[in-house]
Amino acid sequence: MERLQRLDSIGLDPDPQAGNPLDYLGLLAQHQLPVSTGWVLGAQVWGQVWQHLMQANPALEAAIATLDRQNFITLQRVSQQAQRSFQVIGLPPDLITDLASWPYSTWLLRASLDTDVRTQELLPPQVGSHPHQTLALALHQFWGQLFTARSLVVWQYHQQSLQRLPLTTRVLPLSPILAAGTLRLRGDRGEIQAVLGLDLPLSRGEAWPARCHFLLPLADTLVWQPGFQEEIYEVGARVAPGVQVSQRPMAELVDPLSADQLQQLIDLGQQAQAVFQHQSPSPYPGCLTGLDLEWWLCPQTTAPGWQFLLTRVRPDYGDQPVSRHGGLTTKLVAAPALPGVTTVIQGIGAAAGQVEGIAVVARRSQDLPTPLPPHAIVVLPDLQPRSEEHTSELQSPCNLVCRLLLEKK
Repeated sequence: MERLQRLDSIGLDPDPQAGNPLDYLGLLAQHQLPVSTGWVLGAQVWGQVWQHLMQANPALEAAIATLDRQNFITLQRVSQQAQRSFQVIGLPPDLITDLASWPYSTWLLRASLDTDVRTQELLPPQVGSHPHQTLALALHQFWGQLFTARSLVVWQYHQQSLQRLPLTTRVLPLSPILAAGTLRLRGDRGEIQAVLGLDLPLSRGEAWPARCHFLLPLADTLVWQPGFQEEIYEVGARVAPGVQVSQRPMAELVDPLSADQLQQLIDLGQQAQAVFQHQSPSPYPGCLTGLDLEWWLCPQTTAPGWQFLLTRVRPDYGDQPVSRHGGLTTKLVAAPALPGVTTVIQGIGAAAGQVEGIAVVARRSQDLPTPLPPHAIVVLPDLQPRSEEHTSELQSPCNLVCRLLLEKK
């Protein structure tokens, strides 16, 4: 596995190969904080895959580079052509050979971009397992999402060439997970979000996490705001490897973590924050304003009990640029806080993630107002074009998804 680099071998570097989000996680691993085991395929690996594709189909690069994202028919044609070519050509043979020695039965693929593009909305995390597929096949399917119509629009909007895309891919071995979520620290304030099992329901928009707000130092009592979760993604099957989905008897999600677990998680977040607060050299020592962590709560493998594992970290340096990669300066921008949930509406999202806006509800696309309000969230039984004169507003589900992706910043 020469191309797979161990996460704990990655440190904060002025010119990172793996992308800042993973550099920061590697830094925590070097400081002996509990980071999930994982390997990284650097951006240079994706570059080799792209070159392999271009050698087999050189006309594809020009078609993508000159794409008119306002022309829905051309967009779909180029996207379908790119996906077919990638499907037929596959990965470079030497990469497939290199990945054949992957020893774990179940894994999770996560993408990381050293840009301001919201990676999980275009490349959502993907689970795979033996004997259903190999790691090489899973990676091929995972990277194939780069050529969907909505992805091509976003890359062009951000003036990001697929050839120079700073894409790194993390491969995480999966074992049983009790709960998962996020921890957000800003000064003496913090927020924890949690769901039971693997955190796939969050990235897929299938659950509303339970939330706990707190002030430091902690008070004796912490109050949870209930969430909503109908299904649990459980890792480490009793019969076969992989991830199984089980139904919860009640959808309301209350107290997913105990008081001891809450305290340990907050302590862990403060330890991680101290690492970045005093980190030298660079990027901006003394400018840290907060920290965002993603975590898993896992059972101990050698003794009864549990442990937290950090899976992603994003230090917040306020308005300071945190990296320069290929001439593109990026900033870590905190997502706006969303209001507490009072009504749960079930449905299928056209795009993953969270967004705050005006909900426009209609029974038919023809009944939608013209023009749509800025940052509108369209709720329909089905997504279809309204009429030819409105194609610029809502040509297809793909265009609606892309518009939401670009406006959710």
